Amino acid sequence: MLERAERKGDTARAAALSEELKQPPFPLALNYLWRSFIRLRGRKGCGFSGAEPITWPEIDAYTRQTRTSFAPWEIELLEELDGLYLEVLARVKKSSEGAQS
Repeated sequence: MLERAERKGDTARAAALSEELKQPPFPLALNYLWRSFIRLRGRKGCGFSGAEPITWPEIDAYTRQTRTSFAPWEIELLEELDGLYLEVLARVKKSSEGAQS
């Protein structure tokens, strides 16, 4: 969308989209959790209704197989990341279905 606005010369829309895309810097101290989330999410299949949440047994298997241990707050953060991922995926799916109608 940003590239389209820039190509069309819509500077106001491009500026608004650029502002929306601004993010704080990634906290490098949490990189290990992000990598764990990416590995867990990468092993998830899709069901008939689309992407499914990462389950407790999957987190348990991951910790055993990688010899990783997570504090309760780290598991909560993994769950929060997964919830956000599923939310965004649902929004993208809904908007693409609306665009096709």
